[in-house]
Amino acid sequence: MSASPWTNPTRALDVNNDGFITPIDALVAINRINDKSRGPGQLPTIQAGQSPPYYYDTSGDGSLTAIDVLQIINRLNAGRGGAQIAGGLTNDTAPFGATNDDGITSDPSMGGQVTVSSGLSALVSLQAQLNDLPEKLDLKGSLDSQGRFTISLAQLNQLAGGALEDGEHALTIVARDELAYATTRRVEFTLDRVGESPEAPDMVAESDTGASDSDNITKLTTPSFIVAGAPAAVVTLFVNGVQVAQGSGGTPIPIPALSDGDHEIYASIIDAAGNVGGQGTPLQFRVSTVAPQVELVTQPYTPDLTPHVRVTLVTDAGSAANAPFAIDVDLNNDGDYDDAGERNHTQAHLNNGLQEIGLATALPSAHSAGYVVAMRARVADLAGNEGTSAEQKVLVDQTMVDTLKNYVAADDGAYGWTKQSEFNVPGATIYVLDLKSQKWRNAADFTADETLWQHWVSVIVPSQVTKSTALLLIDGGDKDKSPPTVANFNDSDVRAIVQAAVATNSIAVHVPMIPREPVWFADDPTTEREEDAIIAYTFDKFLNNPDPNSDWPLLLPMVKSAVKAMDAAQEFLPTVAGRNLEVDDFVVTGASKRGWTTWLTAAVDDRVRGIMPMVFDALNLGAQMEHHYGVYNFFSQAIADYNDSHIFDRILTPQGQMLGKVVDPYSYLNNGRFDIPKLIVNSAGDEFFVSDSSQYYFDDLPGDNNYLLYLPNTGHGLDISAGLNSKTAAALTTFYEAILNNRQLPKFSWSVLDDGTLRVETEDTPLTVTMWQATNQFERDFRNAYTGLPWSSNTLFESEPGVYYANVPTPATGATAYFVELTFPSPLRFPYRFTTQIVVSTDLPLHPWPFDSGFPLPTGSEAGDDSPATSLMLPAGMQAASLSGSMMQDVAKPASIAPLALVKATEAKIDETPIAELAPAARLAGTSFGSYQTVEAVDLAWQDLDDWFSLARRLI
Repeated sequence: MSASPWTNPTRALDVNNDGFITPIDALVAINRINDKSRGPGQLPTIQAGQSPPYYYDTSGDGSLTAIDVLQIINRLNAGRGGAQIAGGLTNDTAPFGATNDDGITSDPSMGGQVTVSSGLSALVSLQAQLNDLPEKLDLKGSLDSQGRFTISLAQLNQLAGGALEDGEHALTIVARDELAYATTRRVEFTLDRVGESPEAPDMVAESDTGASDSDNITKLTTPSFIVAGAPAAVVTLFVNGVQVAQGSGGTPIPIPALSDGDHEIYASIIDAAGNVGGQGTPLQFRVSTVAPQVELVTQPYTPDLTPHVRVTLVTDAGSAANAPFAIDVDLNNDGDYDDAGERNHTQAHLNNGLQEIGLATALPSAHSAGYVVAMRARVADLAGNEGTSAEQKVLVDQTMVDTLKNYVAADDGAYGWTKQSEFNVPGATIYVLDLKSQKWRNAADFTADETLWQHWVSVIVPSQVTKSTALLLIDGGDKDKSPPTVANFNDSDVRAIVQAAVATNSIAVHVPMIPREPVWFADDPTTEREEDAIIAYTFDKFLNNPDPNSDWPLLLPMVKSAVKAMDAAQEFLPTVAGRNLEVDDFVVTGASKRGWTTWLTAAVDDRVRGIMPMVFDALNLGAQMEHHYGVYNFFSQAIADYNDSHIFDRILTPQGQMLGKVVDPYSYLNNGRFDIPKLIVNSAGDEFFVSDSSQYYFDDLPGDNNYLLYLPNTGHGLDISAGLNSKTAAALTTFYEAILNNRQLPKFSWSVLDDGTLRVETEDTPLTVTMWQATNQFERDFRNAYTGLPWSSNTLFESEPGVYYANVPTPATGATAYFVELTFPSPLRFPYRFTTQIVVSTDLPLHPWPFDSGFPLPTGSEAGDDSPATSLMLPAGMQAASLSGSMMQDVAKPASIAPLALVKATEAKIDETPIAELAPAARLAGTSFGSYQTVEAVDLAWQDLDDWFSLARRLI
């Protein structure tokens, strides 16, 4: 049969005309041969206008035979050569007009070549498709004789269905040959035709030195920067407008050396596609290579195991104004700070270039022997430059002397009492005793015999007594004072204490006329002295010549008077007919000098069950007075008596140290008698002290029931004149009642953060929490008598359960003082009332201590070494002595030592200018409010140590 008049449009071997030669073609032919319904070799009839469904005559001989099938099989067995496709971006653009193969380009045009092993005639199709979209581009028709093809932007836009957008794309090219072998090439590229401005450079963490690795302050002159977001870009860095370095995006780029100071850096980039971007966002940074200069101020000696030290930036604060600092302590005196616990002994932050802080970790005990310890301060500024202060050596000495105890216990033959009178008042009977407490000093010391101390002691017995604890009020008054009577009761000092006794059903004892005053001393017969003038005179006697003057300090007989009043009360009460009265112990209170006496009475008498000292805010005398002078740049005129006698000028001398061992209550805190409840009542505007004085002692008080109460808008006299309704009397009564009835007192605590914030945490729910504050626009002075500054209050609310925060902004000039007051429910009609310490926020510097200490360069044993150590530091060539308990032993006496040369200060000058007439500049210069005194430094040398050591032996 003849073949039909048509030709195979693809190849004759493509029997089923699907465009490819596959085993299906052979199978179709075989099936047709096996079709018995047709004659052998018969071809199908092709109708006019039809495409034949099958092309059986592969050999073209006009009939379908096994030869046709064999040709198909032979072609299949010849193997598949397939197509090969090469190509990609024709212009893979790069920076500076270069090209590369990173697939990032601003020109997406493509080019390539297809080859087929059996020749291009075997290529069935060549198509391109973009991002797997349905649109396809036929490339076969555009091939040249070498099989090369191009794809233009217009064709890519056609494939994209619109304008090709910048971004990531994938072009897929597929080639198929006659055997249906498909070859695919996928070209991924990123189209980027827009240059962008880069992000601000970032200083790498390794270059950003200091405590923070993100503040862009460095001590490196060649810091490195990184520009993120352009990992393959060429980055050019400009510092202060000048091109300084070039590198790759995403990698650190060091810059050439810079000078100290503030700088600006920005970047420009040429991106990976070669697009040029604009100037990037600038970054401000600082290079600082100069270490801060720091000064450490300490006292020459301290009885405090967590002594306060002052860290000050000497140079411009700059980036170290609020920087961290550390106090290192050479605990073993080996000359370094590398041993355990020595480095970073205390850590905190400066506050505007200044910080005064107690050591965070207690130094080793110095009870049995004093020792010398070296300290230094290190300040790291924000750039990480570390400055180290000069080393300071401090004598740590907690050894105690028995001078006070022995004086109080000595029998001078004068003690005795007689009942003077008794009378009734509402709710109580008052018994008046004529008490002779002691003889003090010798008649030759006075213009008249003032040695015998006499007191009109009132023993108040309520109608109902249920307690064996009594209240002892230590009071003042002239020696010629009349005894209390019914007639003068309403005008007497006894009235308020009667109310407290009746309210608590407990006995109260009032001992007045402490000290015996006024007096005239034989060596200054025309000067009448009382109160502080007597104390200052007696301190001067001790400081000038301690031996044989160890019993001169007036606090000794004042304490003995209180002790003898307790003796007399205990002896008298059982004699009251029909009452069966006994007192086992006492809660002692007193104000000012009597508050001082209250502390010292507890130091020597186990009968003291609790104390409520008022307006004596000066424990730890050496630290207190240095701070006092630092705040005011003078000693307050309220303590002019001490100033006139140059007492506090000498408080940091060895003689001052010995005086403190006798009269400073801080020296006795560890004698085992102070684990008792304490309510310390102070005035926020006391003219005798500095408002933030309690920081030097409160945290060191033994026991769990230690409470402060600062009263705002008061002076040294508090508000006692208001009677029991005053806050003072109410606070004393509720606290006293709690001691009497063994009540659990409210618990709360506070801490002062580095920035001065007061954080108060309560265990018991308070009734009220109030912040009080006062601002002096000119000076760090809140003395009520001289400034009249008002204290204002606002209520605090919990920041978290049981936690309250109080802070005030630091004023541009002057200072702001603030504290927190809490009240709690009590069984009486008055609440418990307590406060935190007072914190002062100011940028004013503390003035340096201008007086010589008289301590030579110290030498001594290691901290905590119980072997004999230097408790009184001696000149070269002297043997060190150990003051232990009441004994000073192993004393070497030099052949000759110059006597003490005490050069008195120039005569004090008084400025009577009222505050209203003082110009602000004068105030800022340090002029005090009201009248004040300034003194010149006292030049102290060592006195004859024979006398010195003789004194030490007498202090027993």
